[in-house]
Amino acid sequence: MSRISLELKNSCTILFDKEVEIKSIIKDFRKKVNEYFDKIEKELIEEMDKICNHCRTIMGQQISKLEAECAELTGYSDFISDLKETGSEIDLFQTIKMLDRKTHEQEIHIQERATVYTFEFLPLEKLIEFNTTIPSFGSIQCTNKPLPIPSIRQTDQQGQCLAHPDDHNIQMISTFNMDKLPGENLLVSESHFLPDGKIILSFMNKKCVIVCETDGSGLDKLELEYEPQRVAVFDRKGVVTLNEKGVAFISLKPLKSGQEILRGSFYAISCSKELICVSSHRKLTLVNIDGQIIREMKVNFDPRDIFLCEDRHIYCSLAIRPEINVIDPDGKSRSIHRDKYLLNAIGMVVNDNGDVFSCSSKYNCVFKMCQDGHDESKSTVILNVANDVSNITGFDFCIESKDILVISNHGKSVSLFKKRRT
Repeated sequence: MSRISLELKNSCTILFDKEVEIKSIIKDFRKKVNEYFDKIEKELIEEMDKICNHCRTIMGQQISKLEAECAELTGYSDFISDLKETGSEIDLFQTIKMLDRKTHEQEIHIQERATVYTFEFLPLEKLIEFNTTIPSFGSIQCTNKPLPIPSIRQTDQQGQCLAHPDDHNIQMISTFNMDKLPGENLLVSESHFLPDGKIILSFMNKKCVIVCETDGSGLDKLELEYEPQRVAVFDRKGVVTLNEKGVAFISLKPLKSGQEILRGSFYAISCSKELICVSSHRKLTLVNIDGQIIREMKVNFDPRDIFLCEDRHIYCSLAIRPEINVIDPDGKSRSIHRDKYLLNAIGMVVNDNGDVFSCSSKYNCVFKMCQDGHDESKSTVILNVANDVSNITGFDFCIESKDILVISNHGKSVSLFKKRRT
């Protein structure tokens, strides 16, 4: 139930991201529409300026020619004045008649040549009716689909994809079933190696943790006020847990509840060198045991599982893509692995060489991811059904001893695997 709750919370953050993405697309579309209208407006205005300038030039030429012809007629006026003084009335009358005829001919000629311009804007019919031809930018479609929870949906062995192990030197050392432990309907959600060689178990929909040997003996149970959704080993003295309210500490010796470290809603947790790293919506946060925030880093994806290395590099599996990103101490992110096994993979451990260990309920295996020397991912299946485990829902890998702890049978069994001695 806790895993379903976490997946639902993660789906909510993805839904929020999708909302932001769609709103951004709409704004970008509106921006492109505005830019296009600005462009065609500019082109139309430039075209009109060009036409107006041409018309002004033509009309200016007409005015200049008309003024020149008017000046020529003014010269005839001076000629008539001289004729009044020296000529007879008959000569004067004939001259006036001739000038009147010529002036009339010029007026007709000018009127025939004179051109005036007018402008009219003819908008596109579709543009006038744009509120009906373009009633909206589009529509928003909402669909629903089943929540993809690997550990829930892969309930039948026939429905799982078999992965063949590449490492045949793995052998099962011990296994125990949850029906041997005190309590009803115990289903293990997480199991981790402790520094003293014991293991700690947390359970689905149960407010407790159990510390015991790898075969289930030497059991010590701690009742809690909350359900520990995720667990990470802090040091030899204690572990840290995620719950609905935030991060809390559990002391190992003696086994008892400790202080609240940080409040908030988080998805995954990892520890290294007295630092705690938690993931939330597109953000990673580093804090110390006192809850003091050391650093916050925003990322452009939603982390599913995380692993904090000693050099402060943070490995993250992605919530919706079969991919692993690594964030360096400067906050720069890069993709290092893409592989089918990483889709909805559960848990993550990274060794000193940068090899990534995880498990897949879909392919029912524990696998390792590494670089092949050409900056390409290479996946190696470490164990699967051939090692007498089925319906894997979790794991842990001990970097020092190379031991593997596997949660199988839908959380009803925990098994220890070691390398065969050669």
